Amino acid sequence: MIKRVFVIVITHNGEDDIGDFLETYRQYTPEDVSLVVVDNASSDNTLDIVRDRMPDVAILQNVMNRGYAGGAREGMEYALAQGAATIALVNQDLRFTQHWLEPMVEYLDSHTACAAVQPRIMMYPQSDIINSYGNAQHYLGFGYTIGYRKADNDYSCENGKQLATCSGAATLFRASALKEVGLIDEHFFMYYEDSDLSWRLRMAGYTLSLCCDSTVYHRYEFSRSIQKFYYMERNRLITAMANYSVRTLLLLAHMMLVMEAGMVGYSILGTLKGKRAYLTAREKLRSYAYFLFPSSWRYILQKRRVAQRIRKVSDHEIVGLFVDTIEFQDIDNGVLRRIVNPLMHWYWTWIQRII
Repeated sequence: MIKRVFVIVITHNGEDDIGDFLETYRQYTPEDVSLVVVDNASSDNTLDIVRDRMPDVAILQNVMNRGYAGGAREGMEYALAQGAATIALVNQDLRFTQHWLEPMVEYLDSHTACAAVQPRIMMYPQSDIINSYGNAQHYLGFGYTIGYRKADNDYSCENGKQLATCSGAATLFRASALKEVGLIDEHFFMYYEDSDLSWRLRMAGYTLSLCCDSTVYHRYEFSRSIQKFYYMERNRLITAMANYSVRTLLLLAHMMLVMEAGMVGYSILGTLKGKRAYLTAREKLRSYAYFLFPSSWRYILQKRRVAQRIRKVSDHEIVGLFVDTIEFQDIDNGVLRRIVNPLMHWYWTWIQRII
């Protein structure tokens, strides 16, 4: 079995969750596993609870909030420096179950081409409802969780299923693969950092898998944060620009422009009304403003050079696991179902053949 397992949890004002996190972690995790807490400048009692419950745990305390991406990268760097063979990234609002970790470690041990594996992530406290059976990757850069809010009994978990993206909420990574393709990109701050890393791992020829023998629970609630909208829109475009080949970007350019026009319309006239609609439109435009700075393009071009240098797999193979519609309950509406999804499906039916 692969040894030297590190579990990295990124905390930020998590006093409502960290107690239950630590209790279930200590109860169900082998003693030889190293837990590392990366705290992003919590202003509540999060670290007091950690020190009280697990006084010997390693804590990396930041004086400013580096976001999930920055905290995850810091934890990964620490674990690699300590000789980690596998690194699990987990959210502070998880609850663990018996043998949540061992099946994933054993899966990586017996599947050498697999770089990352994620467990069944169920909702908490609705433990029979799915949070994520992996993340879907849309060909225009969007991502959403597979099986979200489906009943466990009505949605089959396929052990060893190949995934386009492993969820940042809970995933176990092979350290040697991370050394090859690079770590979580701190520039993302939050959202799509798991999509970007998963994409790079697959470009390098690795697979990503679902482990149904492992289960965690996630106290998750979909957020319509205005700040979230900015990072999601900015980061999905960065991910596509950096990881697709130039040829694929040209092939997808028409639909990307159509979708951007639609997203601007959605940000103005969408489900958020009144003042929030104005703020959403502002954040969408702010995501475009990011691309007006030369420093942004220097970063994207450098990121592209690194990503394309590790490429061993063509885009045609990569997009074989991508989806062409968006199926996520919390953003479902008539326009998406009747117009947008059919249009994206029609376009992809033709374009995928020549990528």
